[in-house]
Amino acid sequence: MSARQSKDALAIMKRNLAEHDDWIVLNHTIETLGLWSREDSDLKAWLTPELRRHSRDDRKSVAKRAAKWLRALGSE
Repeated sequence: MSARQSKDALAIMKRNLAEHDDWIVLNHTIETLGLWSREDSDLKAWLTPELRRHSRDDRKSVAKRAAKWLRALGSE
């Protein structure tokens, strides 16, 4: 992806994680942003509170994936 495409994708995924309710979208977004945040401290700082919120989700798959990434990023 170009720098512009990456920036646009990041904006879409941040919006999805903050506002979307579909469990598939949330799980894939958490996974992608978790991977990307390993290389981006600003993204990690933004992502951590979102992961904490989603770790309390009623849907087990969303909650478990968010908790997994909190542990992986050392933000538990």
